[in-house]
Amino acid sequence: FGLLPDAVKTLFSVTELKQQAEKLGIRKIEANAGGGRIIFSAEPHIDTGRLINLIQTQAKRYKFDGVDKLRFIQPFENTEQKLEFIHSLMDMLSLGAESKT
Repeated sequence: FGLLPDAVKTLFSVTELKQQAEKLGIRKIEANAGGGRIIFSAEPHIDTGRLINLIQTQAKRYKFDGVDKLRFIQPFENTEQKLEFIHSLMDMLSLGAESKT
């Protein structure tokens, strides 16, 4: 039938991110052209040490926004860049979490 349209590829990527987010205890992900935020559940399954290190070492890019939100500042030119960035961020936060479960 040919190659998948870009919209379908994006749908698959978003669905994969939603599944990964659910496993990590992430309730919601918001992203726009200038950045976004991740909203965690009451007990997220992430490596909190890595999260704190990220905020300490890259304070201009990552900040806590309340007790359950991580705000990130990152310019995106397109949806693919957003998806890649969020996927990488969740992978980084989940590395330590995988050994706990």
